[in-house]
Amino acid sequence: MTTTSTTIGQLYKQQGKDSGVIARRNEFTVPFDAIYIVPGFNAKDVIYRDVVEGMKNTLRKGGYLPKMIVEPQPCGTRFELIAGQHRYHAYKELIEEGMDFRRVTVEGFKGTAAEKVLVMMKENEGRQFTPVQRANAWGRLVEQFGWTRQEIVDEFATNMSTVTHHMAIFELTDRVKAYISEGRIAADYAVELNRKGGEQAVINV
Repeated sequence: MTTTSTTIGQLYKQQGKDSGVIARRNEFTVPFDAIYIVPGFNAKDVIYRDVVEGMKNTLRKGGYLPKMIVEPQPCGTRFELIAGQHRYHAYKELIEEGMDFRRVTVEGFKGTAAEKVLVMMKENEGRQFTPVQRANAWGRLVEQFGWTRQEIVDEFATNMSTVTHHMAIFELTDRVKAYISEGRIAADYAVELNRKGGEQAVINV
C-alpha cells in the first residue's frame, strides 16, 4: 500500500500556532537546524561553490532565494531536505559566519518516495547530469519503485534507446561507474566493453 507524508500545513494545524516549531506569516518557516540532508539522496551530490557564493551574496544584501522544499518527519520537529541543497549550504555557511538565519521559509513536500526523486531531479535540471548521475537516478526509480522504462520515457520526455542505454550504465559495477565519472573511459565504450567481457574488460583498457 502506498503511503504519503503529512503536509507541512496539516502539521501546523495539528501543533497549533504556539508550538514554536512551525511559524506562519503568509509563508511557513521552520528552524534552520531542524532541516537535514539524507546522504546520497541527491543524484548529483555535488556542491558548486560558485552557486553557493552567489546565493550567499544575495542573502547578505537582503535578497530573496526560492524556498527550500522539505518533508516533515513523523516526529513533527525534523524536516528532510528534498530540493535546495545549494540554498541549504548558503544559509549554513552564513550562520557559521555569524549571520542570523535561525528560521527559514520553506515549502512543504507531500507525495510518495518516487515523487521525492522526481522533485529532486527537476530541481537539478538547470545543471546537467552526467551519464552516471542520470543512470543512477533512473535506476532508482526502476529498482526501488517499480517504474517501467516506458514510464521514464514519458516522465522525462526522452526516448527508449536513451533510457535503455542509461539502464545499462546503471547496471555496471561501482568500480566501472567510478572510471566513467573520473573521465577515464567514455560511458558508451564502457557499456560496450562490459557486454563483451564484464568489469575486467573495462578496467584493462
